[in-house]
Amino acid sequence: MKKRTRPHPDHADIVAGQQLMRFCQIEGLSRAALAREMGVQRQSIEPFQSAKVRLPWSAVLRAWQRRSLSPAWLATGEGVHLLPFEPYRPHIPRFAAGARFTDVFPRIAPLLEVAARELMPLHIEQIERFLDAARQGLAPIGVVALVAQSIHEHAPTGEAIRISAPSTPNSKKPNSKS
Repeated sequence: MKKRTRPHPDHADIVAGQQLMRFCQIEGLSRAALAREMGVQRQSIEPFQSAKVRLPWSAVLRAWQRRSLSPAWLATGEGVHLLPFEPYRPHIPRFAAGARFTDVFPRIAPLLEVAARELMPLHIEQIERFLDAARQGLAPIGVVALVAQSIHEHAPTGEAIRISAPSTPNSKKPNSKS
């Protein structure tokens, strides 16, 4: 099967390629490891990253399933780069073989937003409890790490959830008057 190349890639393909490079850097993945996760040949990763070849939806879907690569982050560079696949599985339709990621994403983006709004309330109470414990200095560092992981996993749309560091007895709060 011959790869399709284009002399002038679309802006969306360029963004996705750049984000794919960033994902490798953030996750410490080699091109070979990313290729395995995406179910493609290692030599196809560089053309995807440089937008010489369009990313197949099937490869992005595999990376989402195996590495939690967020399709929204891949398409836009906004929000968090990790998004667990399983909660979204019922919301994602099947697409024809050979579908390209940048063609599919505009169709699934609204579904991701709806699913995120449905999923977020399920975890917000737990996140608030962790944050309260962290703010009071009662949470061990492991719990604070769990909060960060939970927020990373359950705020896929990049909604603002602020964490303030726990205050220590000798620390001053920002913007406090002496």
